[in-house]
Amino acid sequence: MGSVSRKVKEFNASRASEKGRFKDFVRPIGKLYWFHCASLGEYEQVKPVIQELKKRDGNFTIITFFSPSGYEILKQKNLADTYITYLPLEDKKTINQFIERVKPDQVFWVKYEFWLVALEAIFSHKAPCYLISANFTPHHFVTRIWADPWRILLKKFTQIFVQNESSRKVLEGIGVKSTIAGDTRFDNVKILASEGYVNIELASWKGNDFLIVAGSSWKGEEDRLISFLIANPSIKSLIAPHDISKANIQHLSERLRTAGINYSFWDQRYDIRSQVIVINGIGALNKVYKYANIAYVGGGYKKGLHNILEPMAWGIPVMTGPNIENNWEALEAKNEGLLFVVNNQSDIEGICNKVLSADSYATNTMDFVSKYGRASETILDTV
Repeated sequence: MGSVSRKVKEFNASRASEKGRFKDFVRPIGKLYWFHCASLGEYEQVKPVIQELKKRDGNFTIITFFSPSGYEILKQKNLADTYITYLPLEDKKTINQFIERVKPDQVFWVKYEFWLVALEAIFSHKAPCYLISANFTPHHFVTRIWADPWRILLKKFTQIFVQNESSRKVLEGIGVKSTIAGDTRFDNVKILASEGYVNIELASWKGNDFLIVAGSSWKGEEDRLISFLIANPSIKSLIAPHDISKANIQHLSERLRTAGINYSFWDQRYDIRSQVIVINGIGALNKVYKYANIAYVGGGYKKGLHNILEPMAWGIPVMTGPNIENNWEALEAKNEGLLFVVNNQSDIEGICNKVLSADSYATNTMDFVSKYGRASETILDTV
């Protein structure tokens, strides 16, 4: 409970500090587009749309976050023609004051976060408001009997762009129209991979060895992987835990040490004898997939599978846990033989052997990403 209450205090303090800073905000002359993202992941998802809008008319952009993880990281980047802040949530008066100062020409709501008070205020100010990269499952809360206020809210968006046909059908079933555009994450990972990446030290450490990159991994997934690495000392791994807190990194280090596995940390000089490198920071994962033979993407034993598209954009097949039924791109990738489900430790060995014996994964995975990678173009042709 102590860590929870500490995080709540830090969250409240961060919002209070930003509220004071926003008092000095002066709206620039010209077009202003407002993007709301729940967290850093949604920002990464919508970056291609933001970049194309800037190319089109050089607009100014406001980006609001709910989560400190997005706000704290992005505000340090000093992005040109962009202001980073929190979404005001206190009351109707506060959000109305925010909108009056910002005066957005267009508003883009990314994926979800259906705050009733905030969105009602936006709609009352008449600026076009688009919901983009939305994903609705048959069990989404908006389908529940008690969710009538949110269904009414959805009908007020200028246009809703959904990721897939199943989302469109869910909305159609509750009387809400939408357009299938795809998921802008496909566009973003294509851009990231096209920029290239070279890490001479990492390439030297990997050599010709088989490399598994474990991205956003959780404890149970790391335990399975560590057991596999003990039995296969010639195979190397980069492990990027979902939780990079000091306590969790220390805990992972202790497990590797107890298992007798040599390891190094990403932010230190690699020991060539290391079988594992632990990525103990943020910002490296989407690049280092380039050097993988296969990715082990975390979250597949929980309710939220992490991003499988980042490795696939580099031509890397994926393995993950069995809980992928709510992730349409994972289901499609599995159907196309590009994603493999790990139910137990022995599955990892069979999957790695399958990848070793084939040479078509790079082309097929990149083709998969390209096939669905036109969402930004569809959205921008409409707004």
